[in-house]
Amino acid sequence: MKREFILIVWLLLPFVAAKAGDGNNQPMFQVGKVWNYDYSYVEISYEDGSSHRIYGICTYNVEKDTIVNGKRFYWVRTTMSDSEYEFRQLWHEEAGRVYKCGPTGKSFSMVYDFNLYTGEELPNPWDGVTYPIFTVSSSDTIFTHGTMRRRIVLSPSGGGNKVPWVEGIGGPGILDEPICHLVSDGSEYSLSSCYQDGECLFTKEDFDAEPYHADSEGIELPHAYAASSPGATYDLHGRKVETDTRPGVYIRNGKKFVAR
Repeated sequence: MKREFILIVWLLLPFVAAKAGDGNNQPMFQVGKVWNYDYSYVEISYEDGSSHRIYGICTYNVEKDTIVNGKRFYWVRTTMSDSEYEFRQLWHEEAGRVYKCGPTGKSFSMVYDFNLYTGEELPNPWDGVTYPIFTVSSSDTIFTHGTMRRRIVLSPSGGGNKVPWVEGIGGPGILDEPICHLVSDGSEYSLSSCYQDGECLFTKEDFDAEPYHADSEGIELPHAYAASSPGATYDLHGRKVETDTRPGVYIRNGKKFVAR
């Protein structure tokens, strides 16, 4: 009976694994999470009219969470490397949607929606801003830094640059400008990395990661990651585990195995 059970699990495993990164499993906000952005802007001299571009690093840091009207919110502090200016924003996420909120937690503006699938159109959730219609041109799962994440790619109507959104990370632009690198004041932002408690979760190169997929022979991981972590063990959600002594199904070197 035990052998039959293991055989059934083995046969169903590719289907289970394929869904592991699907369905908004990775939260956007956790205390201790940090997004680092490279940014630049043009500074103009009022004396001679000359201009030059200033470069720096912008950081979004999840400082704390709080409960307002029964909902959990996160305070995110933003700092700029070339300025002492900083500000805080209140964010909330629920059922795969991410919202930027007013200071009291009563007003909501949706920024990300990870419930979208290929062929669906993105509604315009940003008040007072006119964007072209975006359509989800692809939807898949990527495996980066030991974690499965859902990725959707948005294509603007009429052509133009495609924009990837990654579950738990956001897009390549600044956190609250989800579909462009250029913000309203002309500054340009680009995600360089995302960390949780000092551990790297994502880098800008990961937006172009190869899609994850399972086949009948085992779990195929992106070659660059598999080569960098030989012998590492992961559970079916792509999370790195220190030990596999507990009974279950695990992944090591791109292959499934059962720990009894």
